[in-house]
Formats: sequence, C-alpha cells, structure tokens
Amino acid sequence: MKQPKQQAAPVIDRARQERLQRFATLKPLTTRSRPGRRGAGEAAAAQSLAKLAMALKAYPKESRLQIALRGPRSTRSWAIKVGEDAAAVVPAATAFSDLHLTMDESVWREITRGELAPLAAFVTGRLRVVGDCALAKGLYRHLARSGAKSSDIELI
Repeated sequence: MKQPKQQAAPVIDRARQERLQRFATLKPLTTRSRPGRRGAGEAAAAQSLAKLAMALKAYPKESRLQIALRGPRSTRSWAIKVGEDAAAVVPAATAFSDLHLTMDESVWREITRGELAPLAAFVTGRLRVVGDCALAKGLYRHLARSGAKSSDIELI
C-alpha cells in the first residue's frame, strides 16, 4: 500500500516569521503527553476537540465543523456541532459541514498547546480551510478573545 506523502513545512523568512508571531495563539487545550504511549495521540486529539467544542459552546450561531487530522498512516475526522449553548463531538466524518479544517496532527498539537496561531498555520499553508470563511474568522475571533495569550492580537 502506498504511503501518503507528508507535506514539508514551508520555509519562511525571518521577517515574515516575526510578523506571524503577532497573530493570536489560543488558550492551550492540551499539554505535552509522554512519548511512546499507545493511543496517546488519539486520546489527546479527542480531549482537545472536546475542549474546543466547549469553548465554542457560547458561539452565537449554530455551526457544524469537520476537522481532519492527517497522520503518518491515515487521516482521522471528527464532526463538531457548536453554538447556541450546545456542543457535541462525534469521531467520524459527516456528510455536511459549514466549515472543513484539514491539517497534519503535528500542526493540531501545536495549535492546541498554544504554540502556533491558527491564522499563522493558515497563512503558511499548514492548515487548509474549506467552506464558510466568514464562519472561520468568527470562530477564531471568538476563541482568541476568550483566551488569547498575546496582548497584541491581529485579527483579519
């Protein structure tokens, strides 16, 4: 069976890297897990997705998200329904979503630890967004305002 190609992280010049540091990172959803634990990656992903759903529970518009994480052997997907004081996470792909986010598992870990801003991941091509981009912007603003680490937040 042919292994899927992993995309190399794009090379970014120093000036651009400094500009990207201004983007708001999110409040960490996870911490570093011990390497080598079987199933630790999936459990951490599920935990961080549940925390993400709870953080978005107060979002004023009911929305359906699809998050796909590419791993070394497969891609795992989760469907998340949030907004209007409701939050649910299902570990499966869904037929319809308002917004579809795709990234490598390593990128997701960086975002959920508060090490990488989602907008910086998008700008550098490490995060793919398909669907309602206005919704993506609104969700990012909602999350950044509820726990951004940076006091110098640049929202587009």
